[in-house]
Amino acid sequence: MKLIKPIDGIENVTTSDAPPDGFQAWEPDGRLNSFPDDQLLSVGGNFAFYAPLSVSNKTISIYDLATGDVDSTVTDSAIRYISELSASPDGTLIAYGYRLDNGDSGVKVYDTSSSQVVYNRVAQGTNGVISWASDSSAIVYYDRSFAFLYCVKAESVTWGSPAVSANLLDESGLTVSGIVAISLQTPRLSDAGIVFTVYRATENQSSGGDTAVVLSRLSPAMAVTHTQLLPTSIYPQGILANEVRSEVAIIHGGTGASFFNYADLNPIGTPATISGTAYKGLSVSLDGAEFTLQASSVQPYNRTFSLTDYSELTAMPAVGGYADIYYATDYFLGVNRDGTYDIVDLATNALITQSNPTVTAGDIYIYQDHVYEALKDGNDKPDAGTLMDPPTWLDRGFINPLRMFDGKLDSLTTADGILTITVNSGTLNNGLALFNVGAATVRVVMEDDTAGVVYDTEEIAMRDNSVVLGWHDYFFTPRPAKKDLALIDLPTYPGAEITVTISAPGTTVELGEIVLGRVQTLGETQYSSNVGIIDSSRKERDQFGNYSVLERPFSKRAEYDVHIMRAATSGVQRILAGYRATPIVYIGNIEEEALIVFGFYRDFQINYDNFSISHATITVEGL
Repeated sequence: MKLIKPIDGIENVTTSDAPPDGFQAWEPDGRLNSFPDDQLLSVGGNFAFYAPLSVSNKTISIYDLATGDVDSTVTDSAIRYISELSASPDGTLIAYGYRLDNGDSGVKVYDTSSSQVVYNRVAQGTNGVISWASDSSAIVYYDRSFAFLYCVKAESVTWGSPAVSANLLDESGLTVSGIVAISLQTPRLSDAGIVFTVYRATENQSSGGDTAVVLSRLSPAMAVTHTQLLPTSIYPQGILANEVRSEVAIIHGGTGASFFNYADLNPIGTPATISGTAYKGLSVSLDGAEFTLQASSVQPYNRTFSLTDYSELTAMPAVGGYADIYYATDYFLGVNRDGTYDIVDLATNALITQSNPTVTAGDIYIYQDHVYEALKDGNDKPDAGTLMDPPTWLDRGFINPLRMFDGKLDSLTTADGILTITVNSGTLNNGLALFNVGAATVRVVMEDDTAGVVYDTEEIAMRDNSVVLGWHDYFFTPRPAKKDLALIDLPTYPGAEITVTISAPGTTVELGEIVLGRVQTLGETQYSSNVGIIDSSRKERDQFGNYSVLERPFSKRAEYDVHIMRAATSGVQRILAGYRATPIVYIGNIEEEALIVFGFYRDFQINYDNFSISHATITVEGL
């Protein structure tokens, strides 16, 4: 007796010429806006860039805000994980902090147009958000000690050497002794290379260590030129460097914002439109025309202001305050606390939403590789409608090209006249089985790139001649079609391509299931084995003795009597225990179709008959 355990994901390594079903695709109007939970997120151009917060994640996904689709992904296999993420305003560059396996950290800049890393600085990991100049020409970030700041200027093609600041505290001229924390929204870099940053430091450490809040201005050479002590009640939410008015604003709770002169950081008056409200977020439009703040408790929660005169503009449409807010080139992105997000079209200030189309009972659609039939008029999603009580949709199974992989032998992949299936598994497999075949012939060819054709069955006739018992039968008895076929002699070429050609000239080809895997031997099947079927048909007799019959599918059943080597008894028990919830191919005899069953064993029993042989009884129920 032999087994074939199917490889996982055969549908992912298989192609075929099975035709589509021809039904219309069910698609919602608009789109559902949702990012995965727990992520690093940044926006640039008309793209959102995100990566899961994980100590093993090495991949950044690029989401197209215009289409609602993932455009591409970027994977850095040389690092341990991504710790920080910031896209350039034009969306062409991705700056990200990373950690290495040896504990070192650093910052890289990846160019999406050339698919290359254009800047890499190791052992100077970030501690705080990486900020970009609005023209995408430079980045600025802190190192992990909170003490230094780096500004990297981009030249015409390549990135220049970083300018490194001296210790912020040494140059500030303040009597503070150490940086405690840095606002998550700083530093802020202007197009002229000026950097503004806010940090909390310890003051008068000898007398207990009071807290000081410091605003610093650094020149393009990274030298501290001006500093300003702020009230300790300020908890900065962001820095607004308004180059249009040469002003700097610190967005915070309490009074909402504090404004300073761009050149010397002297306090100036706060505009009436912004004062008096506590804010918790900041995002500046990429064209430098407006910015949005989040009001903590006063509606409208999302307020938009002009950078020219601080007049309040039309608020972004939203139900409530966002966890995070971002500007793209043509869109505004608000991330909700439940992981969903809103996209606003900046040209129309309209919220991009999704709605389900209305369908009529009896309509058939394709949705997520399944065929669905509407059971009533409405606008429910097909997959959600199948779960309602009563259901509004019926799931009719996979689309035609995928039915040969769905584990249902009566769910058929069909084609006109001929069906060609090509498998490139890339693994060692020497067993192949086809179930519920409707065809005249089957041919299996295996071709290796180096060795050429290494296996060819020629055409196998799917006709059962066992009923021919004489000349009369030869000429007049109908020959039933073979439905199941197994091959266990494929050579082990891991890189070989397997082509299965199923032919039925002039009619429809049918295939219930294709299985590819490695052959495993249990023992020798005995003549005392028996076979049968499990019938799902309904046969009911009324009070007058008349029968009503509803024919339904059936599945094969087999009870295998197998002799195994006594020394292999424990191994066979472990093998079968491992397949207790896995459908596999059981082959009692490769020449006997009835003894080839794809399904689960119901139970098995192994008896120690004598010194050299154990007797196993395995009862299998087919799919």
